[in-house]
Amino acid sequence: MKNTVLWSAVTVMLLAASCKKSNNDNTGTTQTFTVDAASYLVTSVVRSGSGQFNLTASSVNGSVTSSVVFWFNGTTPPTAGNYPAVQLPLPVGPNEVGVVTTLTDGMGTSKSYYSNGTGTVTVSVNNGKLTINAQGLVVRTGDNSASAKLSASFSEK
Repeated sequence: MKNTVLWSAVTVMLLAASCKKSNNDNTGTTQTFTVDAASYLVTSVVRSGSGQFNLTASSVNGSVTSSVVFWFNGTTPPTAGNYPAVQLPLPVGPNEVGVVTTLTDGMGTSKSYYSNGTGTVTVSVNNGKLTINAQGLVVRTGDNSASAKLSASFSEK
């Protein structure tokens, strides 16, 4: 009986030690993006390397979906560093980023804003996961009829 209890205790300790928590808890990242005064909680972050690498943060609230997309040069994830936000259209050059945000109003109407060549996006990398931080980027509609300030802080999980 003593051996059974001892082996059970050893097994529990080994299982506990093997279930180490990963260090992808995004500490310090708010998981939001804002356009002017409107704030959007990031509900998903998706990466794609098709054509050009991009990282998309989406906010879903009921039937309303809004998103912000960060486009980088090449098909692989960017390295850590500061990237100037360039005026779109694509493609963006090496060590640059293009930004597109699309906001939906819940009535099926959406408005897109594009980076216009001002501001910087900071990328950090932790265990292969990207974190994006951008504060006060000026973005404009495609016809330049409106502009807004975009801030974003989110990480891949």
